[in-house]
Amino acid sequence: TNKNTFLNFSYLYILGKWRVFNGRKMMQQTNLLRKVMMEQLSWQYYPNPNKEAVAKSVFDAVELWFSF
Repeated sequence: TNKNTFLNFSYLYILGKWRVFNGRKMMQQTNLLRKVMMEQLSWQYYPNPNKEAVAKSVFDAVELWFSF
């Protein structure tokens, strides 16, 4: 799972840089990718009932970090 976690965060890093480069027109694609990431993260890492909220908040925090 360490390798998976690393791949997920490097993926988020690349996605964040790409969004800064491409600006706001990526919003729909980002929402689609967020859906995919939530599905990927949900059962793998967060077995609690509120798993989607946790995955979404993690994604939003990373996205916000790269938007500055």
